[in-house]
Amino acid sequence: MELVRDEPDYERLDDQPVTIPYGQGQTYTLDAFIVWKSERPWLVEVKYREEFDRQWRELRPKLRAAQAYAEARGWDFYVLTEVHIRVPKLKAVKFLHGYLHWPAQPDIEKRILQALRSGPLLAKDIVATAATRGVEPVAVIPVMWRLLALRQLSIDWDRPINMAIPISLAA
Repeated sequence: MELVRDEPDYERLDDQPVTIPYGQGQTYTLDAFIVWKSERPWLVEVKYREEFDRQWRELRPKLRAAQAYAEARGWDFYVLTEVHIRVPKLKAVKFLHGYLHWPAQPDIEKRILQALRSGPLLAKDIVATAATRGVEPVAVIPVMWRLLALRQLSIDWDRPINMAIPISLAA
């Protein structure tokens, strides 16, 4: 759910939002309901791939009922597994989360943004460029990660975050 909450289009996430009927008087509780700002809401079930494969016969009527329930309300229904969740972006989001509340450093932020005006740079080059005139590199790094966490900077989320990642200004 950290990945969802990190999306710019994210509005709200409800845990275990609905219990739906299926079969002969049985019920099934779905894992999440996600509301987006500009697309249809998602009703979501999360399963480990192995569990999904192993329990397919038991899950099939539940998932069909969930699909019908979502469609009747104009929602999309998704089953997500670790294949969708355990992606490089999850590690990046977790790493950057700690920098969201890092104190603003306007002077260093200005230096970082100025360095990127001419185009993308590797993280290490941003640090080298911004760390001048009495600003130590160690002071630039958390500010750079903060700007990335706040989405003022942009990266390829499919790559690991390190000092060799290219960073650009956010669009």
